Amino acid sequence: MFEAVKAVTKAFASKVSVMPLTPEEASTTKPFYLGMLTAHTLLYDRDGFFATILERLKTRLAELGSERRVDKDGYEYWVLKPDFKPGEAVEL
Repeated sequence: MFEAVKAVTKAFASKVSVMPLTPEEASTTKPFYLGMLTAHTLLYDRDGFFATILERLKTRLAELGSERRVDKDGYEYWVLKPDFKPGEAVEL
């Protein structure tokens, strides 16, 4: 897979992140999935598997009232649960 990305162009390869995960690994929400909600293009997604995972994450963020914010330097971050109370568990 890495060789296929490199075969397109070096510029393309420098913009692509390949994350080989098993279906079981991919099903568990990873922190980097948050960035994928606003800045991603799925090049190949057999049977919509990963699109479904991202939709599930969007739904969960909406349930929590999560807010995507951008700081003064343009970096994105998330407030996962604006009404968070210390000691409370937040699960995505």
